[in-house]
Amino acid sequence: MKILYDKEVDGLYIELRDNIAHHNIDIIPGVSMDLDENNQIVGIEVLDASEVLKENLYDLEYHQVPMKRAV
Repeated sequence: MKILYDKEVDGLYIELRDNIAHHNIDIIPGVSMDLDENNQIVGIEVLDASEVLKENLYDLEYHQVPMKRAV
């Protein structure tokens, strides 16, 4: 897993696996999820991250997300 932050665009990307994203879906405005061709989560992008996280940082929770290993 990698967490990347681009200060110039205020974008945060959480890369969960090293697969190529096939498509993406919007979760809420400014937050989207990249999926591979098998609909496995590749990563999560947060735009305007400093604002989104400032507002929601105390509400973030970690949940174990079951992921299949790429074969």
